[in-house]
Amino acid sequence: MIACARVWVALGALASCHRGEPPVKTERPPDVKPPAATAKVEPPTPERVLQKPTPNAFPPCPGGGFSFELKGLPQERVSERFGSPAERETYRAGDRGGEFYVGIENVYPSKIPANRDVPIEEWTWTSGECILTVWFHRVDGVWVAFDDIYRNEDVAF
Repeated sequence: MIACARVWVALGALASCHRGEPPVKTERPPDVKPPAATAKVEPPTPERVLQKPTPNAFPPCPGGGFSFELKGLPQERVSERFGSPAERETYRAGDRGGEFYVGIENVYPSKIPANRDVPIEEWTWTSGECILTVWFHRVDGVWVAFDDIYRNEDVAF
């Protein structure tokens, strides 16, 4: 009801301006109260999203798999969010293959011989039946994530 009234007032003001008349001064109806002040909600930033690890840092993983979109984050930031990984493994990009390692193949195609020697670090966390795997490579001397997958242990590759 109030929204309709505002539309009609706006249309009336527009019509009067079109005729060269000054806009009609309108006042807010007495029954309309300004909205109560609410706490300002800040948009999420990487600092807010990456919080200290908690026992519930991992959401449920009923099936399938998805990415936490960790690409570009240094190892320290990933550790801040999820704590220390249960497993850490270092290998060369050419040492792994198959569907599970498609992220490595996408970044370092094996048909380029030099890519086979690129060092990769793989970190894995387990939370109940859920598994998070993050792959890191060195960029300008810093280990940063380039791919991750969060999946149920029943997902087969």
